[in-house]
Amino acid sequence: MSVAKLALLGIAARLAVHPDLIAAAESDPDLAREMIVDWAHGARGRIGGNPAAGLWIADTARRLIDRAGATRVLAQDLKACNAWTGGEAAAARLACPVLLILGAEDRMTLPKAGKQLAGSIKGAGVDVLPDCGHMMMVEQPDRTLDLLRKFLGTR
Repeated sequence: MSVAKLALLGIAARLAVHPDLIAAAESDPDLAREMIVDWAHGARGRIGGNPAAGLWIADTARRLIDRAGATRVLAQDLKACNAWTGGEAAAARLACPVLLILGAEDRMTLPKAGKQLAGSIKGAGVDVLPDCGHMMMVEQPDRTLDLLRKFLGTR
């Protein structure tokens, strides 16, 4: 299968997961959800900032996690991310245009780690969203979609 273009959001070569988050996911999924909501948002996302009046970005993320049923498989997913070490090798094999979209305030996959990964990808583009964490699709949906549409040529 051939891939024409690839966009990677909130990414790093090594997806290290804090041991406290893995422990919480195993024993207290509600605590794990709260840790993710806190760590995955920039400052604006934790205090409001939703373009739809009356909606709160952090609570939107909580509801998305709940609706996805993520708490049932969260510990396994986090362990798999933490164990995976093939990011740089996989990045070096990419032959299509690649765009990395990173959140400047991402505390789950640090933007400097995403930029470092981009250095392993020939010709990769990088866009860093200011005032944004890991959940850029919730925090800055319009800007994220604009970047994806421009990159994919669907404007």
